[in-house]
Amino acid sequence: MAISLTRTKGERRPKHRAVDRVEFLEGELAEAKQWRRQLSTECDEYACKVIELANEIDGEKTARQAAEETAESLAGELAAAAEEIERLRRQLAPYLAAEANEQAVSVPAWVRDTSAEEDRATAPLDVAELRDTHNTTATAWKASDTRVIPLQQRGDEDEKGAA
Repeated sequence: MAISLTRTKGERRPKHRAVDRVEFLEGELAEAKQWRRQLSTECDEYACKVIELANEIDGEKTARQAAEETAESLAGELAAAAEEIERLRRQLAPYLAAEANEQAVSVPAWVRDTSAEEDRATAPLDVAELRDTHNTTATAWKASDTRVIPLQQRGDEDEKGAA
């Protein structure tokens, strides 16, 4: 059997009944109500989460404020303790200096115990032979070893050397 999509002359259009449309709209209304209930439930859940997070933030703020107050009080105590330590050091300094002076070891620099073999005194080294060998005395330096060139002539010499 072949189905034709075109109407034949004797066929009539199906009638649109109001009852069918009412049933369709009631179904859509029921779906919309269900969807609304679902959204309302989700909205309530999110509102509860927001309230929980706000309470948690308030608790954290309170804890932070308490920690900052503790830190400030400890900083004050630390400053007071540092001042007390400095005051005690100034008060103790003369006593420490007097004790150091009483227990000071003062041996003249020219007195040295050389009785041990490893502490045996040595004679000054005679470097005259080295000076003579290498001719490094101040008199060995001659003025003829240096040459003073005025700046103007120096530039001319550089040009000659480059050419």
